Amino acid sequence: MFCAARFNKIVKCEGEFIASEGCCLKHAVLFDVWICDFQGYRVYRTDYPLAWKRSKFHHWLNLLGEEKAQVILKG
Repeated sequence: MFCAARFNKIVKCEGEFIASEGCCLKHAVLFDVWICDFQGYRVYRTDYPLAWKRSKFHHWLNLLGEEKAQVILKG
């Protein structure tokens, strides 16, 4: 299986694949942070397709950048 966010060129995949999340470990953790701390949960209030929801996560990753992602991951 492949990470659902594997094509993100700003915040690249890292860690083993987490099947229940559909992402690598790095993107799975960042997805959970996005949902909980950055109002990413709002994408679930709509009837938009899954591709639209994924694009919102990718957009956030691109705004976040690799350096800030590492800061979040280190806690």
